[in-house]
Amino acid sequence: MFDNIFTLIYTEYILHRSNNLFRYFCIVIAFILNINITAQIDSTKLKTFNHTADKIIRSSLNETKGYQNLRELCEIGPRLSGSENYERAIIWAKNKMEMIGCDSVWLQPVMVPHWVRGNVEKAKIIKSKL
Repeated sequence: MFDNIFTLIYTEYILHRSNNLFRYFCIVIAFILNINITAQIDSTKLKTFNHTADKIIRSSLNETKGYQNLRELCEIGPRLSGSENYERAIIWAKNKMEMIGCDSVWLQPVMVPHWVRGNVEKAKIIKSKL
């Protein structure tokens, strides 16, 4: 029943496409009848999607490239905003993306506050209640 109604509504929509009132009417009817007006994914596309997703998951579990990249980034050290290591990490990421073949890699100029640690202060417990 709903398929025939939807087909009728869609046909009328195509015939009267320029009429905004009719467009709103179709949307209201579709919601009232609980009709999914989005494109339905056919089973072959869904199977292809699932196969591709499974390949990505298996690849991420079996390969160690991600862990190698994480190790390289961690070897740069702490990356406080505006620090030297922060700049090194940005250059590393840009070079890595270019190396793996990303088609558009660029850096955008931004203002980042720069903080430099002063003299390190130390404290020592001389006497404790314990």
